[in-house]
Amino acid sequence: MRKLLLATGCKQPESATLDFACYLAKMTGSKLTGVFMEILKHKDILVTSLQDDVLQMDIKTDSSMPENEAARSNCEQMIEQFKNACISRETTLAVHRDRGVPWDELIMECRYADAIITDINFTLKEGVDEYPSHYLKKLLHESECPVIIAPQRFEQIDEIVFTYDGSKASVHAIRQFINLFPELKDKKVTVLEIRTDHEQNIDEHYRLKEWLNLYYNKPNFVSLEGDSKNRLLEYFLSHQNIFAVMGGFSRNRWSRILQPSASAPVVKLLPIPLFIAHP
Repeated sequence: MRKLLLATGCKQPESATLDFACYLAKMTGSKLTGVFMEILKHKDILVTSLQDDVLQMDIKTDSSMPENEAARSNCEQMIEQFKNACISRETTLAVHRDRGVPWDELIMECRYADAIITDINFTLKEGVDEYPSHYLKKLLHESECPVIIAPQRFEQIDEIVFTYDGSKASVHAIRQFINLFPELKDKKVTVLEIRTDHEQNIDEHYRLKEWLNLYYNKPNFVSLEGDSKNRLLEYFLSHQNIFAVMGGFSRNRWSRILQPSASAPVVKLLPIPLFIAHP
């Protein structure tokens, strides 16, 4: 991996998010690019002119509104804090300041990046307290590169946990992770499989094990039964310093762990990073 993005939204990333982003960037030798979206209000102005005795009319967009000064100032402060955080953590950095249509520009940034990091607080709208926010779910759906949700607390990575249900999305996520993080090849690896149908394809299991053995030393396979969301939460909360890999958001049952529900406060405090990719 060479290009790693950090999406900030309208809120300054927390210290743990910056710690984690800089950790991954340094580990992979990547440049950490902070993407700052300057979210401005606009008004349309009618501009008239007389040319060759013909009245010309045009609509122009004006963003020089007093209320935008606070948005510009906030963006500049976030950029300065990001720079200082990267310098203090000895991380190579770059800054992209998106001013046009911020959301469209963010998605375009993803198209030309290896992965993008954000956290559970990511939003483009002030005062949002839903977890995950509308904009985080939108990013998970529309991003053209893997999305990594940073944990609320971070120390180190000791174990990789691949969530697996036999779907194309879960295998794609594993492949993406392997290709992006060869530096983690010596970490403990667990394949976490939750079956509700009590069925297991032996040939499929053999092929997965054979494939993973080419990259990791003796991956451990754990099979759990029951409600997938609850069992995943139980497993993640009982393990520390793990990096969880999941298939497409809202495309299979693994993604239910992120959907708004009674478990949302638990998800907000989940002390592990989540790597999410879809085909």
